[in-house]
Amino acid sequence: MLVAFCEAATGADTVDPKDDIRNPLRYIASIPLASVGLAFYLPVTLAMFFNIWRRGGKYMLCMAIGGAFYCAGLALRYPLHSQPDSTGIYIGMYMFIILSPCAFIATTYMLLGRLTREVQMSRYLLVKPTKLTKYFVISDCSTFFIQ
Repeated sequence: MLVAFCEAATGADTVDPKDDIRNPLRYIASIPLASVGLAFYLPVTLAMFFNIWRRGGKYMLCMAIGGAFYCAGLALRYPLHSQPDSTGIYIGMYMFIILSPCAFIATTYMLLGRLTREVQMSRYLLVKPTKLTKYFVISDCSTFFIQ
């Protein structure tokens, strides 16, 4: 009760985002956490793009694009913090952050197929290495459409 009285006396507006009627999403993005995430992901993503450009290895482009999408999702938290009622910014941020791991998983399946062919161990896979990535893309897209 004393805290409520002090807030009323100072005129402090400390409404929790989940109770704020002006914020229909009930979410306020954290700028410090977005900055930490960008500080880790952005240099790694830029290094991946640089190495792809310098040394080749275009099969890793999917991983670099996934990292760029994740960085874009983290960067969208900055405008979302100042405009918490913007559904467009929230949807963009959410889509970039949620869909980027699909690119990471796709890279893993591509590397699995390439690695098993390189070390001549493709007989141990249940699926032919040449069709592994195709099956993954088909299953991934079908789960997106179902959702």
